[in-house]
Amino acid sequence: MTAAPAPSGRRRALAAAVAALGVVLGFWALSHAIVATWLEREALQRAALWSSGSTPWRWAFSDRGAVIAPASRNLDILARDGDGLRVRVLPPAGSLALALHGERIDPALVTTASLTAGSDAGLAITLLGERDGTYPAWATAPLPPQPDARTLPLRAIGDAPLHGLQLHFETPVPAQVRLTSLALQPPSQLAPGVCATFESVDETLARCPVRLARFTAPPMATPERMLWWRDALLLQRPGSVVTAATGGLSLAALLPLDAVGALPWLLLLTAAVAFVLALATRRHPAARTRRAAAFELALALCVPVALLGAGWPGDDVPPPIAAVFVLALATACALRDPSPGWRVLGTVPAWRASAMFTLLAGLAVIGLGLLLGDGEPSRTAAPDRYWRYPLWAVLQQWLLLRTLAPRTRRLFADPLPAALAAGALFALLHLPNFGLMLATFAGGSAWAWLGYRHRALLPLAASHAVLGLLLVGHLPPWLLRSAEVGGRYLMAP
Repeated sequence: MTAAPAPSGRRRALAAAVAALGVVLGFWALSHAIVATWLEREALQRAALWSSGSTPWRWAFSDRGAVIAPASRNLDILARDGDGLRVRVLPPAGSLALALHGERIDPALVTTASLTAGSDAGLAITLLGERDGTYPAWATAPLPPQPDARTLPLRAIGDAPLHGLQLHFETPVPAQVRLTSLALQPPSQLAPGVCATFESVDETLARCPVRLARFTAPPMATPERMLWWRDALLLQRPGSVVTAATGGLSLAALLPLDAVGALPWLLLLTAAVAFVLALATRRHPAARTRRAAAFELALALCVPVALLGAGWPGDDVPPPIAAVFVLALATACALRDPSPGWRVLGTVPAWRASAMFTLLAGLAVIGLGLLLGDGEPSRTAAPDRYWRYPLWAVLQQWLLLRTLAPRTRRLFADPLPAALAAGALFALLHLPNFGLMLATFAGGSAWAWLGYRHRALLPLAASHAVLGLLLVGHLPPWLLRSAEVGGRYLMAP
C-alpha cells in the first residue's frame, strides 16, 4: 500500500517551519551581538572623552554634517574647506543651527564653550540653547577680525536637557564670519558613575543621583526594546553611557576606540577582489553547479554584510566606504543572470498573485500595529519618501530576483527551501535591524516564491513599496525602530 502524499506535505511544511525558526533565532543572536558591540564601543569612547576633559558635544565646521542649513536663518553659506565654514550674515541678525544628530545636551555637565571663529566686521555672537520652544542665551562674546580660539563661560540655564543649539549673530552691516570649531567643555575631568537599572526608565533615574552615569540596559526580548529604553533614558540624561546586558556577545574589545583604522581600506580591497572575481565568472556561463551558485552568492553578499556589521552606513561615511558601496552593487550587476527569462511588467496572473499577497500581508501589518501600538500615534514619513522608496524597492527586487533567488533555487531541488533561503539572505542585507530583518525574511521568501512562479519584477516591486511604507507607518517604534540599516539603526528614529 503506497503512502498518502499528505504526511509528506506535512513533513515538508514542518521542516520549513523549523528552518524558519532557526533563521529567526540566528538573526536575533546576530542582531544582539552587533548592537551590544556598538553600544559597548560607544560607551568606552564616551567614558574616554569625559575622563580626558572633553565631551561628545563638539563641532568641526569643516564637516558638512556640523550644521543644519535649512533651519538656519538670514545668512548665506559661502564656502566650506579644511579650515572651517565661511558664512555671510545679513543685518540685523542671523542664526546658524547646529546639528545634534538626534542627541540632546545636558547643560549641567558643561561650564564653558571653546569657540574658534572670526569676523570681518564688529559682530556679537550668542550661543542659544533650545528647550520647549524657548531659546535661552547661554554665552555671548564679540568676534575678532581673525579666527581666534577663546573660552566662553556658560550661563546657568537650568538642568533640563537642550534639544537644539544655535549660533546667533547680531550685526549692523553685512558681515562675513569664519567658523572653525566649537566644543562644550566640562568643569574638570569626569568619570561616569555606575547606577543600577530597572525596566522602568523613570525608576532607574529616580534611584540614580549621579548626573553622569554608566547604565547597563536591562535584559529585553529584542534589540528594538533595548534601544527604545536607551533612547528614553538619554532624553532625560544625555551624556550618559548605556551598554547592553548581553554577557560575552560584545566584541567591542577587538575594535579601536579612536578611529576605524585600516578597516575601510581592507573592505575596499575585498570589494575590488570580489568585483574582479564576479567579472571572471562571466567567462564560464555554463557553470550551473551548486558550488558555483554558493560561490557567486558569497561574492555578492560578503562585502555588504561586512559593511553593515561594521556600522556603515552611519553618521559619517569615509570616502573609501562610499567606494565600497559602489563596488558592492557593481559586483551584483557583474554576475551573469542565471535565469534571464523574467519579465519587467509581468502578466495579469503575476499582478493578481502579488496583489493578493500584498492585501493579506498589509492587513496583518495594520492589525499588528493596532494590537501592539498602545495608542501611540502613527509615524509620518517625509513626503519625498513616497517617490524615493518605490525606486529603492525596484532596485531591491531586482537584486532579489536576479542575484539571490535564482542561485538559491540552484542550491535546492524544492522551491520552498529555496525561497526561504533567498528570503534569509535578503534579510541579511538589513543588518542589524532585527524587526526589519524579520519583515524582510517573511516578505523576501514570499516574493522569491512568487518570482519562481511568475518571474515578474514590477508586481513584486509594487508589493515591496506598499508593504514597506505600511510597516514604517503602522508598527510601534519598540517593535520596528526604523527602516534604517547599519549604524543608522542605532540613531533615534
